[in-house]
Amino acid sequence: MKQIPIDECPAGPELDAAVAKARYSEIELVIDLEHGLIATSETRLCESLESGWIGWESILKGEAESFCLKLLKYSTDITEAWELMELEKMAIIPLKSDRWLAIPYSAIPDDYTAYRIDLADGEIASTAPLAITRAYLKAKGVEFVEVADETNTG
Repeated sequence: MKQIPIDECPAGPELDAAVAKARYSEIELVIDLEHGLIATSETRLCESLESGWIGWESILKGEAESFCLKLLKYSTDITEAWELMELEKMAIIPLKSDRWLAIPYSAIPDDYTAYRIDLADGEIASTAPLAITRAYLKAKGVEFVEVADETNTG
């Protein structure tokens, strides 16, 4: 594994995993990128070869703190990215040349006009979900994303 700057990380599970870690920073998480699952450390991956079922089960059997969820696709699905916008109070603005700007409400002047917004206050990306995801991570103080060594960052 290696770490790359958020701005160089493509949309995908590594970026989504970084969001999950930032959202649930008070909980120790286990993230399974291969199966697209996120769980607390009180769960473990279990596999039944007979049934073909792969999933997580609680080690603490019935404890409310133990959970397993599908890793949401924040960086590629606008519906899931929208939740981040609401959490961090951001707006998304389309720009020329198929780019999107995700910007905190606090950076938008009261007399809003697109040309008066300082683009440096927001995050620009090729898709709205990617811009939102990167802006959310930066708002949470995350600067780098952990990716597999062979991840294409181009």
